[in-house]
Amino acid sequence: MYKTFEMELAGRTLRVDVGRVAKQANGAVLMHYGDTTVLCTATASEKPRDGIDFFPLSVEYNERMYAVGKIPGGFNRREGKASENAILTCRVIDRPMRPLFPKDYRNDVTLENLVLSVDQDCSPELTAMLGAAIATTISDIPFDGPISTTQVGLVDGEFVFNPTAAQKAVSDMALTVASTREKVIMIEAGANEVPEQQMIDAIFAAHELNQKVIAFIDKKDKNIPSIGLLEKDTFSLKPNYIDKKNGYYKGINLSGTTSKNKFDVKLYLTYNTEDKQIERYIILHGNAT
Repeated sequence: MYKTFEMELAGRTLRVDVGRVAKQANGAVLMHYGDTTVLCTATASEKPRDGIDFFPLSVEYNERMYAVGKIPGGFNRREGKASENAILTCRVIDRPMRPLFPKDYRNDVTLENLVLSVDQDCSPELTAMLGAAIATTISDIPFDGPISTTQVGLVDGEFVFNPTAAQKAVSDMALTVASTREKVIMIEAGANEVPEQQMIDAIFAAHELNQKVIAFIDKKDKNIPSIGLLEKDTFSLKPNYIDKKNGYYKGINLSGTTSKNKFDVKLYLTYNTEDKQIERYIILHGNAT
């Protein structure tokens, strides 16, 4: 049994299927935008990678010819390496999301986006951007989301949100804006010398539309408490219990929980030095009593 959530986005239906496929992933959604379908998953390793001083995030965007109804034939029957468009799409997904993970997070994280079908009027790249953010938000991976992304075109002096293929061909602007609840966090733009004020207006208009998508994600997230095993709250922890190097613990009896037993737990910690509070991300292995 899976759950489906829908909203109208730029005149087309955005549908999110949660729990339908990829149930072993930390978070997975099957995204439908018009007739475009993209499977988006977020997975993370159980333990941090040793000996690194960076966050090992990998973003994949896989295009397949069957998504547009073609099967490779002739001598080369296998599909080749990732296209330039696929590489640029990975970067656009990575850029707004990477800063929203904890700074000391060292677990390997992979965001996989597999294009299953393509509607030329509903961008699979945009669908993957939204799906990657939703999959990570509903997962047990520490992520300060949700975020949303909107594409803006300019046709006959009017803004067009998430333009179709025909609208892109005659558009004087190609703008992509990613936002959190509070602010714009990423802008990618190209234009035919549009006025500066018009570009600013387009950014604010995209940010406003992003807020509607974020509100939809927040509402959906509250309706699926069982999709992840994650518990998020704050609690005080004595300094000698903190292990920044490993970032995980076993057999700690967590005070303030409803459990009477000790569990194997995994903690991802972000530190707030002002009030000595630590945000905890735990996965409980066992049954609470």
